[in-house]
Amino acid sequence: MAAAAERRLPSTLCVSSFTTTSAVYSAGVATSAGINPSFTPFLYCPIADDDVFPKTAVALMNIHGFTTTGFVSARACSVRFFAAEEFPTVFCGTAKDTSEHGEFTLSFDTSDLAPAWGPERFHDFRFVEIGFSNASFRNFITGIFLSD
Repeated sequence: MAAAAERRLPSTLCVSSFTTTSAVYSAGVATSAGINPSFTPFLYCPIADDDVFPKTAVALMNIHGFTTTGFVSARACSVRFFAAEEFPTVFCGTAKDTSEHGEFTLSFDTSDLAPAWGPERFHDFRFVEIGFSNASFRNFITGIFLSD
């Protein structure tokens, strides 16, 4: 029996949107601090897609983090490889969220991921979109775990 393919991605690969400064990284994790509070704070995390572990092989994705205030929401997405439109076309899977305070794990299975990372998205570029209900150093993502 072949060993399961796994990939662990640190949150330091993520970039933030609508920042008042650059993305804020502290002790090796991406936080929601520094994100403009007048917008929904988002982190965008690229997901490697290669012959060793293609996106179509991912059967489980876990997003690990910590929050003390508000909620965290996440979903898998892809941006279309061939963009004939003026703006890129983005396809996303099922969103999951939690308002639990402390350590959390958001888990996604094949049905959650398929609209974004399924076979019809083979040529597209994948990423994870993570939203926070507010900006704080106490809300952060530690990493993303993928398995087949």
